[in-house]
Amino acid sequence: MKAPRTCRDSRWLCPLLILGLLVTSINGVCELPNQWRGGWFQSGVRDIISITRTEFSSKGVCVRSSGEKFLFKDKNDVCFRCVVISEKHPNILQYKESK
Repeated sequence: MKAPRTCRDSRWLCPLLILGLLVTSINGVCELPNQWRGGWFQSGVRDIISITRTEFSSKGVCVRSSGEKFLFKDKNDVCFRCVVISEKHPNILQYKESK
């Protein structure tokens, strides 16, 4: 069984994430664009990806954003993900994420 990931896996990233969380608590809630909300198909992935106002199903809850860059907190543990999401077409989103 694989051990759960923690912030220790990316030690250099934690201070940046904590800073982002502090700024978020001052500025308010992170929201994903309205046009992205709904169900999305991803090639090679069985389940539909769901995007809501504040959540990207497999990535977590959005806690901070800047342009195309989003910081997500996993709902089940203390890990964070940095995700860059680009709208290539109204029907196509492209994303890349940190590990």
